[in-house]
Amino acid sequence: MKKLYLFIIYLILTFGISLLIYTGYLININIKNNENIISDIEYKQIELIKLSIEISNLVQLNDSMIDQLSLIHDEQKFKELVKSSKKLSAILSQLYSILKTEKSNKQLIDILEVIRARYSGYVSIEKELISYLQEKNSEDFKDALYGYRSTATYFLYDIKKLLNFTNTLLKNKVIELKNANIDIKKYIYLSLLTSSFLILLSLYLILR
Repeated sequence: MKKLYLFIIYLILTFGISLLIYTGYLININIKNNENIISDIEYKQIELIKLSIEISNLVQLNDSMIDQLSLIHDEQKFKELVKSSKKLSAILSQLYSILKTEKSNKQLIDILEVIRARYSGYVSIEKELISYLQEKNSEDFKDALYGYRSTATYFLYDIKKLLNFTNTLLKNKVIELKNANIDIKKYIYLSLLTSSFLILLSLYLILR
């Protein structure tokens, strides 16, 4: 009978220690997961801001180069414009890549589709402008330039809209994470109390 009594006590003690170790493991995993998620959110926010600024700067640079080319025909400047346009395309690809994990959000998909369509129109008109400049077709150039600048303005507006939306989206993720943490903390506190109680109870029964 005494052996069974001791066996039950040690079983309770073992369970209490195991629960305590498991709770510590949960705390460690929870902290690491939170750090990784927050780090990922911060990375996305910083990268999106940086890419948005680069896009805006390149659009303005392209506009400036087209103005210069309308005054002076310079082959080197044409090459620079083409290079700048390729860089703009590469930056947009980076932007899409950063947001690929958020593709389940319909509103985000809609904004990205608008940006893709707007950029496609922007590139198309830019190619026309380059062609008119090379042909020295001033009349068609002037007509296309208005459309080009109008498209560029809307394009930058859509990029800004995307930035605002993604910032809100990522902030909401942080709020969801904090709410989830509250539930996890409740479970952890309960586990700590239970394991502590079982360990103290078993030690009391052994030492009494």
